[in-house]
Amino acid sequence: MNAVLFCPSEMEYEYVRRVADHIGLPSHVCGIGPVQSAHFITRFLERSWVPVVILAGIAGSYSEDLLSRGQAFVAESEVLADLGRCSERGFEPLGMEEGQIRRNFPLFHKKDMIFQRIRASSLLSFASMATVSCSSGSLKRAQAIRRLFGVEIENMEGAAAALVCENYNVRLFEIRSVSNLAGETDMSKWETESSLRLLCDGIKELFDIIVSLEES
Repeated sequence: MNAVLFCPSEMEYEYVRRVADHIGLPSHVCGIGPVQSAHFITRFLERSWVPVVILAGIAGSYSEDLLSRGQAFVAESEVLADLGRCSERGFEPLGMEEGQIRRNFPLFHKKDMIFQRIRASSLLSFASMATVSCSSGSLKRAQAIRRLFGVEIENMEGAAAALVCENYNVRLFEIRSVSNLAGETDMSKWETESSLRLLCDGIKELFDIIVSLEES
């Protein structure tokens, strides 16, 4: 499969690259946050265009339910969640005319065969995801984003990668495992090791699904 895998951080990459090497998937660190990831992925595609990009990392969940699923999550959609205005009333999305700000990025059509295969997997599940420049530092802020956009998982790169891939006519698969409740800043409560193991299992499963559909 002509594809490439990106991880936001060196920590995630140290786990994921072993899986990527084993399945023959080139992999790179793209950087943390929407600006760094968009810049890196753009430069990569300018030099070495590929039809498929996989973005893989850990993330925070807006719901405790996702913490106990024992699955990795594939982004069904992405939204730029903190592109707006901060005031004493809190965060407000910018009220611009349609088309001036691209905020929402659907990543799957439910009639796609790959959607059905992923949904049938015991190792993977779909989730709606939000990309932020500033990760939630309180449960109040995290829940405000959840209410505003109806999302399940918080990350810092997905929507930026979706915009770049769309502009280069590249298919994006974003896969995340949940290490913590979004807004929880006590890292002793995070399940980082186990979430990284789930991420690696999820990447192998996703890769097998994509390859099997290419060969069918």
